[in-house]
Amino acid sequence: MTKAYDIGYFKTCSLNGYGETMKKCTGKSKDVNIQLSTNYCTFPITKIGELQHQIVNIINHSNCSTVYELLTGQSKIYTNQNDQSCTIVSTVFPIIKGLSNGIIKSKETLQLIIGFYPQVAGHFYRRFTLLVCNQEPQFLHLFGTCHDLIERPPHLKPKHLMNMELCNQQLNNQIDVFQKDDDDHQQNGYEIYSEMMQSSEIMINPPLLSLNYTTWDFTSNSDLLSKALLCAEQLNKSMNQGLELNLEHLAIRNTLIVQNFTNNVMLIHWSLNKQINFNHQVNGYNEYEKKINSFRIEPISKELAPNSSTEFTILFTPANICHYYYQQFEGFAMYKNQKDNSLISSEKIKPPHCLLVNCYGHTFPSNKQSFTPYYEINKSTIIFDPIEYCENKFDSISLYNKSEYPLLLQHKNLKKCLNYENFDENILNIQLIPSITLIPPNSYKVIVFQCETNLSYAEIKKKMATREDKIILKGLEIVSMNQQPKHEWRIPIEINFTTANIILENDGELYFVPTHVGAYTQKKFNITNVSPYKIEFCWEIISDDKTELEVHPNKGFLLPNEKQSQMWTFHPTQVTNCVFKPRLRYWRLNQFKNYSNNQNFNEYSSEIKQKELRVITMSGNVQLSIDPETITCHPLLVNTSASYKINFHNRSIISTHFCTIIKPLYHESNQNLKLDEFITLNTNENLISGHSTKSITINICPKSKGSFCFHLFYRLYTTNEIISNKKNTNKMIDGINNKSDNTRKYLTEEILATTIFVESVYPTLRITDIHGSGSLNNTSPVELWRSLDIDSLNISLESDPTEYELKDTINSRPLYRDHPKSLDCRGPEFDLFIGTSVVAKNAEINNSKALLCFLVENSGLIEVDFAFMFPEDLRIELPTWAESGHYEEAELQQLHIENHSLIDIQPRRCLLKSGEYSEIMITYKHNLSGCHQLPIVWKINGGREIKLNMIGVTLPLNQPYLQLMNRKYILNPTPIGLGDYRLGYLYQMKLKNPSSKTIRFHLSPIQWFMNESIIINKELKKSEINEKLIEYDLPILYCIQNQGLIQSNGLYILDWRFRPIEAKTYTLFVVRILRICPYKYYQSMVLSVVRSMKVVITSRLPIPYKDSSGGT
Repeated sequence: MTKAYDIGYFKTCSLNGYGETMKKCTGKSKDVNIQLSTNYCTFPITKIGELQHQIVNIINHSNCSTVYELLTGQSKIYTNQNDQSCTIVSTVFPIIKGLSNGIIKSKETLQLIIGFYPQVAGHFYRRFTLLVCNQEPQFLHLFGTCHDLIERPPHLKPKHLMNMELCNQQLNNQIDVFQKDDDDHQQNGYEIYSEMMQSSEIMINPPLLSLNYTTWDFTSNSDLLSKALLCAEQLNKSMNQGLELNLEHLAIRNTLIVQNFTNNVMLIHWSLNKQINFNHQVNGYNEYEKKINSFRIEPISKELAPNSSTEFTILFTPANICHYYYQQFEGFAMYKNQKDNSLISSEKIKPPHCLLVNCYGHTFPSNKQSFTPYYEINKSTIIFDPIEYCENKFDSISLYNKSEYPLLLQHKNLKKCLNYENFDENILNIQLIPSITLIPPNSYKVIVFQCETNLSYAEIKKKMATREDKIILKGLEIVSMNQQPKHEWRIPIEINFTTANIILENDGELYFVPTHVGAYTQKKFNITNVSPYKIEFCWEIISDDKTELEVHPNKGFLLPNEKQSQMWTFHPTQVTNCVFKPRLRYWRLNQFKNYSNNQNFNEYSSEIKQKELRVITMSGNVQLSIDPETITCHPLLVNTSASYKINFHNRSIISTHFCTIIKPLYHESNQNLKLDEFITLNTNENLISGHSTKSITINICPKSKGSFCFHLFYRLYTTNEIISNKKNTNKMIDGINNKSDNTRKYLTEEILATTIFVESVYPTLRITDIHGSGSLNNTSPVELWRSLDIDSLNISLESDPTEYELKDTINSRPLYRDHPKSLDCRGPEFDLFIGTSVVAKNAEINNSKALLCFLVENSGLIEVDFAFMFPEDLRIELPTWAESGHYEEAELQQLHIENHSLIDIQPRRCLLKSGEYSEIMITYKHNLSGCHQLPIVWKINGGREIKLNMIGVTLPLNQPYLQLMNRKYILNPTPIGLGDYRLGYLYQMKLKNPSSKTIRFHLSPIQWFMNESIIINKELKKSEINEKLIEYDLPILYCIQNQGLIQSNGLYILDWRFRPIEAKTYTLFVVRILRICPYKYYQSMVLSVVRSMKVVITSRLPIPYKDSSGGT
């Protein structure tokens, strides 16, 4: 059977299982989809005698033609004495234009014009019903308001339906039925239509008004038929003889009783028959009324007191023999207090109650045959949906009266059951809605069959003596046509009796994975409702098993054909293998409320079903093994990272969750260690399955130098959350996984997994040997070591770098030339004097070189990448258009040295592994005379950045020059009072003359400085400090020979006496005067005595000076 709609229920779940929503889906057949353009028509306020109208469309959205019927007020068409076609209507809402029944084609829209003309002032409300086969009935609500000179009620609108208890019930039915335990199903259109036909549209329980009968058959027996025939004969005889028509004594009378259950006074008005011509004018009624209208009701209006009843008389006076009669009386019960705006607020008014009474009769004598039925139906079998206790099921069929005469249908009963011998007629109640109907000629009618049972399924099986879980009854339904037995319509019917049934997933077996004792394992289990009913269910677990097995929810409801999941939780308390057997008990919703509340199973054991579920479990304990147990990291450069894998092996068959915890063993040197920056763990999931290995990656990135030790612990835990397949990145906070502990239950204490040792260092270098050649050939390695202060340089190379030095690497160090910090000094600074020579000798060019060779060793634990960066390496050249063209004096000197390749270092970049050596060769070419100074940055990746000032001197042929063997002189620690008490400690200073001239020198008197910083900051300016404040008239330092003569390329030794008198730092300034005609040169040196421990002597480059006389 094709249906206009079907209903299904679907559950929408999120991917992580955190939320779910139940959706009710209604599907409509593409073959049946007839809709009204609106469900509400509100007419404007109308005066008596006026005609208003509204347009309503019936739309076919399907691709098939179908039969429709709109149940409206009664209307008749007849020809009057003047041969004019007139329409007689007995409703205030007539169909002015359009057909109320017929066939609507595919995608067609039919237009109906509905009129409103009242006979009295007041409110009017009625519902028209649209019937379509295999589609729920639809309703058109009509609202009208009429005024006269006295009564002016408020305008009735659809919103006033909210004031009726009927409307409130309907609105409550539209609330989500899944949230109401006592609501079996939402009332559908068929049920509303059935109640409306049985109660004259007073669909309120308890009703506010009631009628004793809504359908009258005035010729239901032979006596009544005889009276009707006599009345018709007398009426025709009187009309033929021209006598006055007064047949009240012959009329068949019935009494209609209206009961008022409200506390309001009601005014009941019955609609009179009105004639409407084709010009839509409403006319009065004449004497011909008695012939064409055989039914009357008296009185037309009446007042009904609160909580009382009143009577009306319906009279039947047939006028013709062998004729069918039908009349529908339309009445409105209005509230008297709503006659005027002043009596009640417009927001509180209620629509009137529409009273419909259908009257039937005929005048066919028993010896005469009625009209022969000639009809057509759209299907041959009535099939009801599955039905159970206290349910109503409906099916519809369309019938076309192809005859020129009316067709009277009257329901009888179910004649017999075709497939069960023990069938009891009291099991079912099948009705025809309406039970009696008169179909006009060439008209369509949609007939609705209703099936109802008041017995439970168990009672039905008992009466029929069967044990089947599903019963399908097949029988013949008898419908009388034109009250002739030989024209009975015997239509086959099928009725499906079924009961609530649930299917368990996996044939009723639920398997839990092996679970750790004390842990929680969750698993979903599905149950499916395979019946068309809403089912209530509950799970029952033996009390002893409740400590280890739970289900949520343990009770609930299943919608028809719904699949629902319950979450089962297994929580073992001991090591064992066990099979649990919980029971599922279920029944039809609202069928056994006492059992649901009181759990009284024995009372309803025959109706309540149960199924057993086998829950198979296994439990045990888990202990993980870890490798490696110790991780000794290779030495790491500070701020670099290394990764290591740690494997967790689960030797058991039980899956478990684990978390990791890192705890450091602090030393005094690393109390401020930030663990979350130093060491992190990367794990995709924290679940380890049975007989599997889980690897986690540990990332180590030391931020400071030192030796560190960490302990990695693990803990097993369980969680109530459903494990998602989505990968989560677990961050560490203070060495502990940041997963919330609120959802965890730990199964073990902290267990030591791995010990991690980390050594973080900076790259270090050390100069182990030095020697010179070329112009430095005569200088011993010891003198070079001391003069260049290699010890201090080694101390700097092995020291920790500053943050400013670590700012850049070798590749990122270069800056633009005009950058303010392109050649800044980020680390320590050292001067390297790499040689002195003469440019020309005996008129020949001397191309000798000064070669200074270092042997550099990687003294650290990691490989070292270092480079010597020249000024051109430290600066990025700007484009030509961006250059200012201005060079400073230092830049010009550097360009001069670079263009002539005077100073070079090879190799410029080197990579040394731990313990390896490399020879560094510094070359200075004596090609051009002058003092040449070139700053070079010794850059170690991740380590120190030392600025080396390469200084070389090339002398012209006649240029005198006195060279100190050491740039800085440091005396050995000298205790106070050491040596002769008169002479003090003796110190020798070597002077060398590398020039081609004999030099006579003279030392000026000693000038004291307070400290070494004064020399650097003041650039060896003379101190104004009183010498008496330092020596206290006792000579502390003096030279034995204050003048002397040094031959070309010769040496001279100066003897110094140092006798400290107190523990303090002594700094002095000495000027040497060189005498070579015709020039006089000044050279200066600074001697510093530091707390009687050392003396530091530095010298300045020669400054040529010529006096005004040109003498020495």
